Amino acid sequence: MKKTFILIIILISSSACNIADPVKDYAVEIAFEKIEQLTARSHTPDHDSTEYVELSKWEEYCEKYSVEYITEPERTVADIERIVWPIMESFNYKTDMSQWLVSDQWDPLTDDTGDCEDYAISLQSALINAGFPLSDALMAIGNVESDGITESHMVIIAKANLGELYVCDDTGVTRFKDYKIEWLAKQDESGKFFRKYFGEKNYDAIH
Repeated sequence: MKKTFILIIILISSSACNIADPVKDYAVEIAFEKIEQLTARSHTPDHDSTEYVELSKWEEYCEKYSVEYITEPERTVADIERIVWPIMESFNYKTDMSQWLVSDQWDPLTDDTGDCEDYAISLQSALINAGFPLSDALMAIGNVESDGITESHMVIIAKANLGELYVCDDTGVTRFKDYKIEWLAKQDESGKFFRKYFGEKNYDAIH
């Protein structure tokens, strides 16, 4: 029934031209052959012809070149800010020593309380839960200067769909190139390791 319906559409389209055209006639013949091939294959007993047409060459191509089509939702800086701001507004800074009586400990925020590492871990989880892949929400470490004192700081480097990078920390969301930091290391895309960061360092921004 489906094959007949498709052939009728092609015949009507061809006859609507009202002009004998060898090129169009040949195109119709080719279309008939393709439909015959596809419908013959789609009616094999082990194939659901109501939803799929089997195209083995395309399947071979996808397998050979590891083709994957992934549609990601559009993400803008406004989407990043919607995730960051609630966490930032409720954040209470407390050193590991005052909170846990240890010099350094990495955990998610506890009752919205922790230091920059804890904040970054919680923010990364929130971004991933909102649909950001890990590669677009990586942790990074650098030196920042405040009141003449340089200290280490952890942030999240978030990426929007068009490739813009933004640094997210307890002060908000800042364009990557405008954030004042000397980069030291960045989380790799496996999430398990930190690599020395040889990207754009923004080094001049703190000098």
